[in-house]
Amino acid sequence: MRRTAQAGTPVGRDPGRAGVTIALYTVIFLIMLPGFLWALGGRLDALFQWPRLGRPWRWVGSVFLMAGALGTVWSMVVLSVRGRGLPISHLAPRRFVREGPYRFVRHPIYLACVLGFAGAGLVNGSIGRAVCASSFLFAGSVIYSLGFEEPRLEQRLGKTYRAYRVSVPLFPFPGLGRTLRRAALSAWTAAIPVIDGAANRVVLFRLGPTVWATYGALLALGAAAAAALIGGLMLAGGLSRATTFFYLASLTLAAVAVGRLVWLAYQGKELIRSPLRVLRTIGFVSWGTIAAAMALPFIFARFVPHSALWLLDRTLPGLLVAAAIGRLGCLTYGCCFGRPSVHGIRWTNPDAKLIRQRPESAGERRVPTQLIASAWALFALALVLAATSAPIVDGVVAGLTLVLYAIGRFGGDCLRDEPRFGAWGLTAGQIGSAAAGSIGLGLIFAASGPPAWEVPAWRIDLVSLLALWPAIAVSFAIVFLGCGLHWRRVGRW
Repeated sequence: MRRTAQAGTPVGRDPGRAGVTIALYTVIFLIMLPGFLWALGGRLDALFQWPRLGRPWRWVGSVFLMAGALGTVWSMVVLSVRGRGLPISHLAPRRFVREGPYRFVRHPIYLACVLGFAGAGLVNGSIGRAVCASSFLFAGSVIYSLGFEEPRLEQRLGKTYRAYRVSVPLFPFPGLGRTLRRAALSAWTAAIPVIDGAANRVVLFRLGPTVWATYGALLALGAAAAAALIGGLMLAGGLSRATTFFYLASLTLAAVAVGRLVWLAYQGKELIRSPLRVLRTIGFVSWGTIAAAMALPFIFARFVPHSALWLLDRTLPGLLVAAAIGRLGCLTYGCCFGRPSVHGIRWTNPDAKLIRQRPESAGERRVPTQLIASAWALFALALVLAATSAPIVDGVVAGLTLVLYAIGRFGGDCLRDEPRFGAWGLTAGQIGSAAAGSIGLGLIFAASGPPAWEVPAWRIDLVSLLALWPAIAVSFAIVFLGCGLHWRRVGRW
């Protein structure tokens, strides 16, 4: 929803089309979306067997609900009266609005809706609705406002909106927000030289005509850590060491192979025009790795006394470990780079992928999307492992992993410098995130059966992991050879 239009620009509106647009927005954003989130929160209550909240929390919820409703109405009235428009992208206000609640926060409607939804969840006594579903709504509103709405407003309004964005905070803590922003910026500025040095450490070492990339070493380290987590969970579930070893080796090979095949598919016409050059170019796509990790459990379930969902639950969290470490490899390789930013990191090494693809970008500072993705993966992993403390059924952990990964990837791709498609300007990663998130939600709603996590995942027997060292070593070797070995120069086999 956009609240502004270029001042003084006449906007012609067909009354009939405007009515249809208002009806569609009402159904989607005021009925379907809240209804879905309400159902999701209730589903999480049932799956995790959370207790109902007591009366004191319901009184707090009443205050939140009333404040959210009043804030929403106030923001919409100001937008309608002052801006002569509606909070609808296709019926945007005719003039820029900075009065009323817009003096304090940039997106008061979104914040008021989140507050009201959380309040309704508290009144209902539901932890899933008050905390989880409202958190999803909050994350979605932040991603939409920062990743889609504000860039378009800045494009239309230029300096006017840039000045407004600097002077008005996103969240309603003006003084505290400025203090935290200054502290974070100071800490980040101090860390930039170290991070710049790591980002330009493209080559780990050279041996004869071979070049071994730091990227491959970090991806291999991530694969080894993922193998340790997955293997530990499978041993705890009763699988034998031999079966676990075979599964981990198969998973690693499939992840590298499918990641490579998806990258080749991305090349399209270039693969047809110059097949030898493309085949010699090193490239992998993380969605291929995810696809392999989702497919293998359904194949492997035929040979073990566990369901595919049981295997999937113990496999997908490992991808978060691999992502947390592997994205640091992307940092050293200069791939998955963000958009230009004065506070970003920069690559100057001619071997970095960014410099090889865009020589004119040497020294240009960019958003550290790799670090953001790594931090989100660690956060998501902590939530997923904590979720196994409850006696949840098969499929929930896998679903939660996919949903959390999709949220982080979709939001992070708003900051990446990548080709965009369609009217919404989505990246390929955001399209994949929508698909992965939908699958995850489907798993959460479809999950059923007896509890499958009597022992929390974070209580893995570390001693038993010693028996998995051959599988962990094989996972490291496969990924390091596949992703780290280059011939004569970086980027070529």
